[in-house]
Amino acid sequence: STYIDDIGRTVQIVGIPQRIISLSPSNTEMVYALGLQDKLVGVTSYDNYPPDAKNKPIVSDYSTVDLEKIVNAKPDLVLADSIHEKDTIPALEKLGITVYTMTPNNIDGILNEIKVLGRITGKTKESNDLVATMTSRIQAVVDKTGKLTDSEKPRVLFVTWYDPIWTAGSNTM
Repeated sequence: STYIDDIGRTVQIVGIPQRIISLSPSNTEMVYALGLQDKLVGVTSYDNYPPDAKNKPIVSDYSTVDLEKIVNAKPDLVLADSIHEKDTIPALEKLGITVYTMTPNNIDGILNEIKVLGRITGKTKESNDLVATMTSRIQAVVDKTGKLTDSEKPRVLFVTWYDPIWTAGSNTM
């Protein structure tokens, strides 16, 4: 089947991938959420959720990819991030490795990627069920908070790193 990934590339995926590598923690979480962890043969050093992800072979940190480790893992599919667009994706494709890029930047994007990953991996029912559950949970929160005034809404600072302090900025999830 043919898919358009999040950076606009047309990706041909033949058959159902049996050996998957994830090059970002969010992609790894989606793989686990669909029950595909047994097909996951490589992750990044930052993948720590669910806890079992820490037991998977590490093939990269988030931005620096070890091409030799990826090739040795013999993946059918590599799930990349947009950070890999310039160097890693062309290098992997040159080696004949199929790469699909998932870089959702909002909730709708996440839900869509779960559905696409379900189609790619033969887990359509599981992905549709997961998206329905997540949509229902999101709607429950919206129903409870939708009528709050700005002064009633809690303000949140989400710190992503401590030294130096990093937080999510505008136009980020």
